[in-house]
Amino acid sequence: ASIWEVHWDLRQTFTYTAAAQARGLYDFAQIAYAAGREDLANDYWAKAERMHQAIRSQLVYRPLSSLASHRGVANQNVHVDGSTVEALHWGLITTDDPVFTGTLSQYDRLRTNYGGYRRLEPSLSLTGESGANEYDLSEWVLLDLRIGDMWRAVGNSTRADELLDKITEDAIANDYLIPELYEPNSGEYAGVVPMVGYGAGAWQLSQLYKYDVRPPTFGVGFE
Repeated sequence: ASIWEVHWDLRQTFTYTAAAQARGLYDFAQIAYAAGREDLANDYWAKAERMHQAIRSQLVYRPLSSLASHRGVANQNVHVDGSTVEALHWGLITTDDPVFTGTLSQYDRLRTNYGGYRRLEPSLSLTGESGANEYDLSEWVLLDLRIGDMWRAVGNSTRADELLDKITEDAIANDYLIPELYEPNSGEYAGVVPMVGYGAGAWQLSQLYKYDVRPPTFGVGFE
């Protein structure tokens, strides 16, 4: 499979998709254990472990200890994709891991003039073009929030609050609506307005994260 709506004939293994599959299998294993299906639980857990290890071995740009967008660019300096933040957010890469620090630091390549984060660095394409398209170069509210959460996780609450407060203040000035995207220079609303899951829903989760109501990592039991 691939990232979100970019399918591209199964030609790439994307870090986001691999992370979603691994975390999902870990969680299904916990549900199966709770349901008394140890056979299924062990099978799901083993598959998740194999995929988790493959992410670490095949989807990291080694010189910078940074997660790459997909396997096709894992050996290239141009590899930074904001969607990889979910591997951090879902606990697959922990804060004490050099890959966490390396990945988070490389998101500076995605900074826009409006202060948040675009999806891809300009020279990276997901579909074989010469560079990122307008959509991927827009500032994504979801990435501002999720990357902000990870800055908070390593103790940089100043940066996290800067991103969260910007979205809150902009929403107050726009009938309390949160958009999908910002125009990367002016900060004007772009994309879908309002955006629900990747907008207001993500904003709510980041507010909870700020006040230490955080989702559990995997392997901690169904309860």
